[in-house]
Amino acid sequence: MSTNLGLHDPQKTRVFKLSDPNTALLELRNFLAGHISLIILGEFDRSSLHITSANKLCLDGPDAQAVLWIKDATLLEALTPYFTTQLAAFTQLEYEKIRALSFRKNSEEVVYIIEKNPSSILKRLSKVEMFKAFAEAAKVIQS
Repeated sequence: MSTNLGLHDPQKTRVFKLSDPNTALLELRNFLAGHISLIILGEFDRSSLHITSANKLCLDGPDAQAVLWIKDATLLEALTPYFTTQLAAFTQLEYEKIRALSFRKNSEEVVYIIEKNPSSILKRLSKVEMFKAFAEAAKVIQS
């Protein structure tokens, strides 16, 4: 799946970044329309290890599977209203407490959330949780 977004690292061919706060929402929507997505928010301890794991999951998964890592504070701020709106259905969660989320492919429906500091260590950002997020994003809605 091609994208106009830049790569964070040429060695991580499935980890993309946004470029401009003024076009961030459009870039995000284009990314969501074309990918089985995992959106990782912010920079944090051991982030490069998690990004490497996410990239590997993408390489081992479907071609459309990709990560969008939004670590720049200006970009995060520009997208806060959008993410807050998309998370309205999750009344128990606050946007500031989210580390990553996935959206159903070709949709703007949030289907999986990974918290920054969940009550269970099993729910923290990990390869297993990222795998689950991709799996939820890839599910086809049966009508």
